[in-house]
Amino acid sequence: MRNRLYRFECVPLSEAWYVKADGADSIKELLNPSIRSSLISALLAPHAYLQCACCKPASSTSMSQASASMASYPDMSIAFSRYLNSGKSVNVYDWYETFSVGLEGEKELVAVRGQANGRAAAKGGKKKKGAKVDEEEEEEDDDDDDDEATKKLEARFLRCFHEFDYLGLLRHSGRKVDHVMRTVYEIPD
Repeated sequence: MRNRLYRFECVPLSEAWYVKADGADSIKELLNPSIRSSLISALLAPHAYLQCACCKPASSTSMSQASASMASYPDMSIAFSRYLNSGKSVNVYDWYETFSVGLEGEKELVAVRGQANGRAAAKGGKKKKGAKVDEEEEEEDDDDDDDEATKKLEARFLRCFHEFDYLGLLRHSGRKVDHVMRTVYEIPD
């Protein structure tokens, strides 16, 4: 009889259907995990979940380096850090403005990458002598680029806003159309 009986841990693939737990509390935690705390910790420290070097927090306290490192974070993390810095009621336009300021470091990163790419292109190609570019056309192109960049930034913010709404981190107020209420106040350390 003893040869036919096995411990549950010895059966192949027992991890799929057998949970070894110390008590009822640990089984309850396994079956009903705290999603909210996991979500908040993922938004505060995306590098722990994404396992990438670009999202690691800056070790220095320099403001320019901190903004550049924040620009490498996912949009949701940037918007969440701005969300936490606001009061009980969040003005959506002010939230958007702080979100766009948080992404200004991204423009600097793109400019540095663009300069590096421009140097590589300049080495490979030669400019024609006597070729002139009309200054008015350049200004119009710059205005179009600024409008396009603003639209992309607004779209990124709106996506974050709707994801916060979907996750239940926002509550719409009936009094003010341009304000939303925060639902997260205490952040676990």
